[in-house]
Amino acid sequence: MKFYRLCVFVILCFLSNNISAQIMNDANKPPETDSSLIQNKNYFYNKESFFFAGATIGTPGGVTLNTGYYFKHFALKISGSYWRKDWYGAQGDLEFVFSNKGELIQGVSLVGGIFIAIPFSDAVTSLPPTQQNYIGVAYDAYYSGFYLQSGLGFGLRSYPPNLQLLFQFGYVFSL
Repeated sequence: MKFYRLCVFVILCFLSNNISAQIMNDANKPPETDSSLIQNKNYFYNKESFFFAGATIGTPGGVTLNTGYYFKHFALKISGSYWRKDWYGAQGDLEFVFSNKGELIQGVSLVGGIFIAIPFSDAVTSLPPTQQNYIGVAYDAYYSGFYLQSGLGFGLRSYPPNLQLLFQFGYVFSL
């Protein structure tokens, strides 16, 4: 149980530091006009809504493809991978954006997913197939194309009902 408390503590510290740094940055910045947004090389990040696609490492299936759409105050995302008939997963997210400042977008997501792994059979071990269905809550950060998601999920159905770490990190392109 101490590990889960540590994970929650790290997420809360990360949130606290990012929010205070963003407030300090905003206090020192002059307001941007529409013409400065067009001339800014990071124009896509200053838009209120955009489509994105890319790849991450983490849940639900190792190396995962991500796609989604950021609206002004929320985002819809889907991620998944298929390596072979005995190793695949998918996850859907509904993110509530609480900060959309320039290149940094931060939010909290409700996530749900499934991961299936059927181990290779050999003479030494006989492991049963694993199906992990989960729901959870995660912190999301999107900064200049880099994407981070970290949170906790709760197992459902055939997966034991205990907490598991949800994590994705990678690069996504805004389109």
